[in-house]
Amino acid sequence: MNEEEREILRLVKKYERSQGGEKIWFDSEDYVDIIDWYHDNDMENKAIEVTHKAYSLFPDDEEVAMRMADVYVSDGKYDKALESLQECLKNTPSSYVYGTLAGIYIESNTHIQEAEDILKKLISDGDDYYYNYYLMGRIYLMRGLYEKAEPLIRKALYEDDQDGAIALNYVKCTDYPSLRGRVIKTLSNITQQHPFNDTIWCFLGALYYETDQYEQAIESLRYAIAIDDEDETRHAILADILFAVSKDEEFVQESLRAAEYSKEPFNYYNNIANTFMVKKDYNMAETYYRKAMELENGAFLPNTILGLTHCYFALHRDILAKELLAKAWSLGFESKYFLDFAEKLHDSGLIDESKEIFLDLTNDEDDDIVLACYIALSYINAEENNILQAIKILEDCIRINLFSDDVYFAMLEIACMDSNYYSYVIKALRYIMKIEDFQKEIENNYPNLLNNTNYIKALNELQNA
Repeated sequence: MNEEEREILRLVKKYERSQGGEKIWFDSEDYVDIIDWYHDNDMENKAIEVTHKAYSLFPDDEEVAMRMADVYVSDGKYDKALESLQECLKNTPSSYVYGTLAGIYIESNTHIQEAEDILKKLISDGDDYYYNYYLMGRIYLMRGLYEKAEPLIRKALYEDDQDGAIALNYVKCTDYPSLRGRVIKTLSNITQQHPFNDTIWCFLGALYYETDQYEQAIESLRYAIAIDDEDETRHAILADILFAVSKDEEFVQESLRAAEYSKEPFNYYNNIANTFMVKKDYNMAETYYRKAMELENGAFLPNTILGLTHCYFALHRDILAKELLAKAWSLGFESKYFLDFAEKLHDSGLIDESKEIFLDLTNDEDDDIVLACYIALSYINAEENNILQAIKILEDCIRINLFSDDVYFAMLEIACMDSNYYSYVIKALRYIMKIEDFQKEIENNYPNLLNNTNYIKALNELQNA
């Protein structure tokens, strides 16, 4: 600790004695030093308390007013922050206060034109403070003028590459694709100049990931983690990248590391379980769903309990599966979770189990859920070569006015499976041809019809009628 630091510590101790009743006088500079000391030592409540006291005594002091504005901004009280700065400007019209005022305008998304006017004047008057360039870049970002924003924010980032907000907004310039290479090059340059800047390594890794440069992304995130291992986000991003390149074991390891620093670690265990579900490794999926359920502390979240139920069905542990499914029904989850669950059961080959869920959901109060279930049931019947029953289900939906375009597309696709039901191909296609760009819909979602003899015949017949 140097002499200046010791002096500030003595000042803080004097202030704390004054709070016990000892009469000690402090000027505005003393208060600023005390506020900053509390901030630097993560004693935010104390810092806020002293800021309010200082502002009540020295409202015209630039440094005090600036810190008061910071307190208001952190509380979302932008009007109060602006009021404190505008009052200060009456007596202290400094460029620093004007710049901060512009920053609050931008942060609160109000008076953007006034903010721009302030910043342009400051810059034209020769004020080369880098934050003014950053704020001007923020305005251009808000307007979608990425090519104007990029050089301004880049200038600010080179001045202060430790400021996460500046780095984040610089990365936002990549929303304009042609700037991605330039932004990546800038961040790469910064890591060469300051190789221990873990924040920049993280942003660089994320950008490499977005541009499918997976090996560079992994390397960048590993550098960031080597500098600071105790951060959830960087482990989570690395886990996503490892998953994308099918490095499953490493994906699991990084997900578990992210879970260590997460307030909701069960999400990572769920993600791991979901990954094993895709691989149809139901034993491993069960292990991680069970761990996720333990970490949920009795919350019984739908993705976990239904995922574990799926595992039990797949492992032919039907008694456990039915007990857990009954528990899930009793918890009153939204029907969409059960619909998704039934679809996953079907896709994994558990047809009878999925059919039972779909049938239960046909009694739901939500017509969209009911209709989706009837369509699913019609496809299941078609898969079982019961085309007539499949079409009857869809016909019943139309008869009771429970239908959408999807019903007719389903009827078309199913009827095209068997030329005995050509009349239904005609019926469905006659309706579908009234839909704008129906052929594009078929190309995108029903491409198997394009080479189907029944479809081609019906289409020609109706077009030439």
